[in-house]
Amino acid sequence: TGRMELVDSSLVVNGSREITVGENKGSFGEMVLNGGTVSSSGNLTLMVGRKGSGKLTINKGTLTAYAVFNGYESDSPLTEVVINGGKMEVTAGNNDNDNSWYAFRVGQGMTSGTARLVLNGGELQAARVFCNKTFGEFEANGGTLVAYSPSVSAKNTIHLKGFGSAKLGSLGLTIRADKASHTKQNFCDLAGHEGSGLLRLTGAGVKYLYGTDSKESIMRCVEGKTVL
Repeated sequence: TGRMELVDSSLVVNGSREITVGENKGSFGEMVLNGGTVSSSGNLTLMVGRKGSGKLTINKGTLTAYAVFNGYESDSPLTEVVINGGKMEVTAGNNDNDNSWYAFRVGQGMTSGTARLVLNGGELQAARVFCNKTFGEFEANGGTLVAYSPSVSAKNTIHLKGFGSAKLGSLGLTIRADKASHTKQNFCDLAGHEGSGLLRLTGAGVKYLYGTDSKESIMRCVEGKTVL
């Protein structure tokens, strides 16, 4: 078991390297950002739960990484990224010359267990937030997902997709897209928030929604264009 907490301080990783939270089978790692910054002079890869269990919590401050893996191998029993405030910036695929499908991946190589992404506040900025596992869980009650879409014609603008469950509270999820973005995800209300689960769409770009059985109670389109 290991824990690292940053309190109003900076962590700079030299070059293109990895930070792993929960490296070995049977281990539990935790990283908490309570102010300050985490960044790299190259392309930083962040792995939360490689073979063990891992948890990353951002309460304030900014974490910048090229790619984030929330659950990476089959031995990961429980992985969790919780954003309560501050900002996580995932830069893979954020320009027309980078068609990387990595960005923020949930449950990448897992075959069982639970991989969770929770947005209770703050911002997650990413070109793509992908989960291809039925045991992937998404929850939002006050957070914002900012879609990196460098151009309307960008190839990889599907920025939220594939969670087995995606639950919204009364403070909801805000999706902000200044250019074209695509969401292929069904939502429902978070327990205790029945009748008030909120999906809020903002930004000047066109927001495409492909959920075929989405059951959030409230969808609010604030600006731009929405296509169902």
